[in-house]
Amino acid sequence: MAPTSTICCANALWFLVLLSTVGWAEPGPLQLAAEAERDHRFDAAQSILQRHLAQRPRDGLAWIHLASVASVTGDIVGAQKACDQAVPWIDPIGTLACRGRIALFTQQYEVALKPLELMLQHPAYRQRKDHLTRWAAGVAAELAAAQGLVVTADDLFRRALEEAPSVQIRAAWYDHLLATGRPASVVAAIDPQRSPMPLQVRRMIALKQLDRLVEAQPQIHYLDWEYRSAMAREEYLHGREMARFYLDVLPRPALAQTAAARNLDTQREAEDYALYQRTRQ
Repeated sequence: MAPTSTICCANALWFLVLLSTVGWAEPGPLQLAAEAERDHRFDAAQSILQRHLAQRPRDGLAWIHLASVASVTGDIVGAQKACDQAVPWIDPIGTLACRGRIALFTQQYEVALKPLELMLQHPAYRQRKDHLTRWAAGVAAELAAAQGLVVTADDLFRRALEEAPSVQIRAAWYDHLLATGRPASVVAAIDPQRSPMPLQVRRMIALKQLDRLVEAQPQIHYLDWEYRSAMAREEYLHGREMARFYLDVLPRPALAQTAAARNLDTQREAEDYALYQRTRQ
């Protein structure tokens, strides 16, 4: 699979959302940082984490979280440093997954996948279903998919999808299915009434690939209105989905390019650059 595939680099928010579900009596720094990143306030998320780590430098999860923030904004050097700082204080699988996310940007897929896959197959991890292990499986799935290892990616995605998967990992899975010629599976899996917007966009893309886009006309009209209204307000929180909608569902090249360009103001993962390049073709 080409490195520019939109399945690459599923949103780091998946991991952050998982962390935010652990449940503090009062919002803790990781939860506050996750909320800031969810709203694309990346500078605020970074500041929260840096203040926390100045007081608790042995918090491995906070270092991983800081690496995620850096990765989303394209600060690969900062992400690498944060991953390295996490090493003594985090489960080894977390370190490998952290480095794997960076490899999705640097395109060092094979080098990152091998140790991560071996660790996930180790008896100590094979039956584990905690947040960190499932996150690692998701990162490994993306690394496999980026290399065109379809069967390996399928197996790893299914493992990551166990037990109440987040919207982010589900979106990455559906992107993988779309990229490997399985749009019918995407349509079958996504509820057209209850699924969140990022998944609805993928369902529409799948329907278009099946020449059944007429089935989604009410949702298409609504999303077109919603996205145009947001763009008129200069709001691009969902810039990725906007760009994909106007590229792959309702072709409007100018709107797609505007959304993809504005998305790069805050999110600079490989997926975001690839999406912008698609709008310029």
